[in-house]
Amino acid sequence: MSINDRASAVEEPPRRALFFGGEDAIADAYRRSCPAGWSVDFFDSLDAEALNEALESADAFIHRDRSIRSEHLAAAARVRVIQRHGVGLDTLDVDLISAHHIPVCANPEGTEAVAEHAVMLILSAMRGLCEMNLDVKTGHWRRDRFSPRSRSLVGATVGIAGYGRIGRAVARRLRTFGCRIRVYSRSVRPGGSTGGDGAPVVTFVGSVEELFSTSDIVSLHLPLTTDTFGVVDSRLLKHFRPGSVLVNTARGGLLRTGDVVRALDDGTLSAVAVDVMADTGNLAKDPLIAHPRVIATPHAAAATRDTFDRKVRFTFANLDRAVDGQPLLERVL
Repeated sequence: MSINDRASAVEEPPRRALFFGGEDAIADAYRRSCPAGWSVDFFDSLDAEALNEALESADAFIHRDRSIRSEHLAAAARVRVIQRHGVGLDTLDVDLISAHHIPVCANPEGTEAVAEHAVMLILSAMRGLCEMNLDVKTGHWRRDRFSPRSRSLVGATVGIAGYGRIGRAVARRLRTFGCRIRVYSRSVRPGGSTGGDGAPVVTFVGSVEELFSTSDIVSLHLPLTTDTFGVVDSRLLKHFRPGSVLVNTARGGLLRTGDVVRALDDGTLSAVAVDVMADTGNLAKDPLIAHPRVIATPHAAAATRDTFDRKVRFTFANLDRAVDGQPLLERVL
């Protein structure tokens, strides 16, 4: 072997990423599926010295839910991109990151799983699935107790608040149930929209108030911003028809939970289903979680094993693009 051959056979050092997230199933997915040519350091497993070395060596950050602070960015001169494990910018300091001129990319691979979960929650809330299940498991067989409140999606009007990638995926699935679909989106003008076969798919409305006043069920798919924080409050809930259903798989901060509980108690809402909470510190005493007509799941809409693996593959493909100087996918900042 010539000197040149031996030199070309020397492996390049692995590219390095720093994962800003807890030690859980998601971190395990990155360990399990990390491709050749990359190594990943995990924020929660590093002491101060190891963290500083990881920051200095990182080519990219993978962000889930740990704060990226100014001292992290100052130490990470090599970082080419911050790749979100999910979507949304509400967990990042946008001004700080913008000042460092580091691009941020979303990961769209949870879209279909979240849409499935949203539809599952809509159906469960409409039919009172969890209450019926608990009643049967405690020794009862009382169909007539639940049938007065159990409702079908056929002929119902479902409102979708927010019509990004997930909102559109939910609409596609709901169409097969024979329900009317209405949508509020700040980026789409009011009016009708048709599918390729000419059948109406959705009707766009001009305000979120109109959406609430004309829907039997509203599914939230809005980003959490200063404009949408606490948007579902007593004022907006008054627009609902009595006995409506509210589903939230977006962000917990969209809801004023006290107002939602009061709407459940006074009959404005017949059921609520949530996959997100603004505060998970004391769920056992949270009045929304404790309410018998609330279905709650632990931010699990995108948490399927196959989704995790697809997210990891997308992440590293995009990190390679960043290091190789290629255009980034799903850039949001």
